Amino acid sequence: RALICAIATFLSCSNVSSLHIQATTHRITRRAFLTAPVAIAGASAVLGPSPAEAIVYYDPMLYGDAELKVAVINRVRQKVRDAITKDPALGVELFSLGIADSLKYNAKTQEGGGDGSVTKLVDSAASKFAVKLSKDLQKSTQITLADVVALASAEAYETFGGLRVRVQIGRVGGDKAATAQNVQAVLSPSWDASVTQTFEGAGLGKRDVAALDAVRGGMAEVVKNMQMAKEDEAYVNEMGETDFIPKTSFGGASQIFGASLTPFDDKYLKAAVKGKKGVFADDNVRAAGEKMSIKSGKDG
Repeated sequence: RALICAIATFLSCSNVSSLHIQATTHRITRRAFLTAPVAIAGASAVLGPSPAEAIVYYDPMLYGDAELKVAVINRVRQKVRDAITKDPALGVELFSLGIADSLKYNAKTQEGGGDGSVTKLVDSAASKFAVKLSKDLQKSTQITLADVVALASAEAYETFGGLRVRVQIGRVGGDKAATAQNVQAVLSPSWDASVTQTFEGAGLGKRDVAALDAVRGGMAEVVKNMQMAKEDEAYVNEMGETDFIPKTSFGGASQIFGASLTPFDDKYLKAAVKGKKGVFADDNVRAAGEKMSIKSGKDG
């Protein structure tokens, strides 16, 4: 159960030094967070992560005791889940926002990283939502924009049927827009070859591109199918059918913050690989995609 959304945890060392908290922070490598990232999509275990040693600094005492930390996480997850169930397309954007934030890191210069400042680089519904949620929560509790971006990305993944992602919070930085890479392509509705270059610039490999695009594309497929079903339902209602089936709030542990959406599957992945579309036009990315599979439900 790899932490695919924990890719959004990387902070630049320059931000940390300006806050003078190295002595009290913990050091976490990107590799530790990305142990077999494809596993979160039910992919083959042989597709491990590419070596990358971005460093994450966080303040473990930022939220006080464990009880306060859990309360903050739960509040963010609840707000995000509510927003996504009302607007599923927002979930895909939030997932991509977290990925883009981390991909601001440049492996050669060791600058940039996941500090939440991606919200200052793009004017999107997801960016506006993350900033507003952060400001609203800051009225009554301690929270950083970097943590909101990472938690929202993780919750978006889970809302679409993914496994629970345990995100380490307490990230610092993000006060200024800082990036060592162009991440605009990562935030676009479809990924192309430039996204692969961004991944490689961050020290990741083409297998990582395949895994993350399989998840992102699968989530987008769910949204498209929901929109089509909604249109069909509207047509049926126009024909005079008025049957009403009330929704239920009961569910398992994965629905503690609200009902989940239809789990994503590998239809997008298979179609993209077969059609050599987007990032899968690259032979190596496509080869990695051919070895992947996505299971829905409790095994997914």
